[in-house]
Amino acid sequence: MKRTYAIVVLGTGTAIFIIDRVLKYLALAGRTYGPVSGGVRFELFQNSSIAFSISFPNLWSLIVIPVICLAFVYFAVRLYRLHDVARASLLITAVIGACSNYLDRIQHGFVIDYVSFGNWFPVFNLGDVMIVMSLALLLLPNRPKTTHDIR
Repeated sequence: MKRTYAIVVLGTGTAIFIIDRVLKYLALAGRTYGPVSGGVRFELFQNSSIAFSISFPNLWSLIVIPVICLAFVYFAVRLYRLHDVARASLLITAVIGACSNYLDRIQHGFVIDYVSFGNWFPVFNLGDVMIVMSLALLLLPNRPKTTHDIR
C-alpha cells in the first residue's frame, strides 16, 4: 500500500510537471488566451523574483534553491522510512514544482508564469501551485489516527 501510494503521487507529480513544461513552452511561443482585460488569461509573464514577488538575486537563487530541494528530498526519505508516506509525498511534490521553475531560471534567467487573474491576483504557473499547495497541506496539523487507520 505504501509503495503504491508513493508511485501514484510521483506519477501525478510527473504528469503535472510535463503539463507545466508544455504550458511554459506555449507561453514562450507567444500564445495568449482569454479576455484582454479582467478575467482569467493565459499569457507570458517573466518572473525574475522568487515567491510572492520577493526580489532575490538570480545567482543566489541558483545556489539556494537546489540546497533547499536537497533538504526536502532528505526529509522526504526520512519520512518515507518512518511510514509517513503522505508528508513525504507532499515534500517531493513541492520539489517537483520547484524543479520546473528552477529549469526556467537556468534556461532563461527568469521563471515563466502564465496564468493571470488580472491585477488583483499574482500571475503563477502549475509549478507554483504544486509548491504552495504541498507546503500548505504540510502545515495542516496531523489528525489523530482512528481505528480505521490502524491496520
